[in-house]
Amino acid sequence: MVGKVLDRFGKWYASCEVPPYVYAGPRAALMPPDLVLSWLAKRSYGAYRMWDWWANATGGTLASTRTPIREDTAETYRFDERYVEEIRKNGVAPISNAFPKQWIDEVHGYIMELHQKAKQGLERRRGEKGPWTDDQVTWLDESGIRFDCYLEHERYRFYFPTQLEQTRNLPKWVGEYLRLPEARSIFQAYYGQGVVWGNPYLMGEVLCPGRRLENWHFDCARKGMKAFLYVNDVGEKQGPLRVLHGTQHADERMRFQRFRVCRSGLKEAYYDDRTNAEYDQRGTSVVAPAGTLLLFDTTTVHAGSLCSEGMRVTLINGFRPANSMRINPRVLPNLPPVPTGGR
Repeated sequence: MVGKVLDRFGKWYASCEVPPYVYAGPRAALMPPDLVLSWLAKRSYGAYRMWDWWANATGGTLASTRTPIREDTAETYRFDERYVEEIRKNGVAPISNAFPKQWIDEVHGYIMELHQKAKQGLERRRGEKGPWTDDQVTWLDESGIRFDCYLEHERYRFYFPTQLEQTRNLPKWVGEYLRLPEARSIFQAYYGQGVVWGNPYLMGEVLCPGRRLENWHFDCARKGMKAFLYVNDVGEKQGPLRVLHGTQHADERMRFQRFRVCRSGLKEAYYDDRTNAEYDQRGTSVVAPAGTLLLFDTTTVHAGSLCSEGMRVTLINGFRPANSMRINPRVLPNLPPVPTGGR
């Protein structure tokens, strides 16, 4: 009986994809309270606040961790401290001319090739039965890239492998953007600890004129950052990223919504029509030329825009602080939603 329980726990723990260093050595003592408090946090707002306090209070135990996926990932780069301060203030910091034009042109050409391949694959799959819905069609190709096509949004996403050894048969820039040590140094300064790259994903995206506007949302109740690169010039008609400056600093309303996400999943991170209308008036569109890198805290409330002309081509890499890779409420089964509590 005990063996079966341990076997089931082992399989569940493996599905959580917790990096080996997180509970290595003395940090193993964090696992029991992490598991218990995460379980309780899905069941009441008060318990969620207790888990949130615990996760932040013990975050210093991983403060010296420098993304130990490879030996060379501990490197740090000099950067302008104003970027860190701007993220802390506004939730987002744009960096102009972050990459050479030749590099941007190469990325743009490859993503457009994937876009054409996606449209051809979508045409072949029309009417077929598969693991998709009327609005979303997805498949994995031979190079390890996952294609996601969202029909109402006219959004095409290409998810690249997030292990360096798996990118060797892809263009060199894929691995370069996955590591992205310059941005990673900024994120490490922002969090005061090492960050993990490619989490939750590394992807290219093409947004075309569509029929449906993306709702305002935040990405997760856990801490995280995105390096969001404009690969083409993005004006108001190309569907720029929109943000609500400063909303990474949670008030009581936001903390309750993060609890809802921890309890019931990411659908709870999206706002209702009334709130969307309010935020449409308050939000700021980030328009910028090709080569602009947007570094933003993913707990900041943000949304896309409706593309009405041309397209928006982006390359996006996700990062998480090492402390956010511990067991947390999001890795446990979801529970039914609770009332919105005034959201």
